[in-house]
Amino acid sequence: MINYIVGILIYIGVMYFAQKGEYLISSILATAPIFTITNHYILASDNKDDKLGASVIFAIAAIIPLIIYYVLIYYLRNKINPKIIVIISSIIWLLLTGVLIYNWEYIYKMIKK
Repeated sequence: MINYIVGILIYIGVMYFAQKGEYLISSILATAPIFTITNHYILASDNKDDKLGASVIFAIAAIIPLIIYYVLIYYLRNKINPKIIVIISSIIWLLLTGVLIYNWEYIYKMIKK
């Protein structure tokens, strides 16, 4: 229950500071790892089959589509309508993340060797 409340507060904070023009604060709030912390706590409590380790490695791999998302927005922000580039970047992020999820078992087996 507390995670829902914290998540809502973070969302409200992101919206508030973004509308006030405080882009650094809204950006840092958007990266708050509250849900990651919760996930790791739950996995650490039930550490069968090293679920925590697999989760951490997956999160590190999932940074790659996120970085591509940010790079696309940064470099195309002045060339394409910003709202359109956010949509395009989001679709590309979704596709890359889908590829990662689909191939995760294979990737994880390669990493663990």
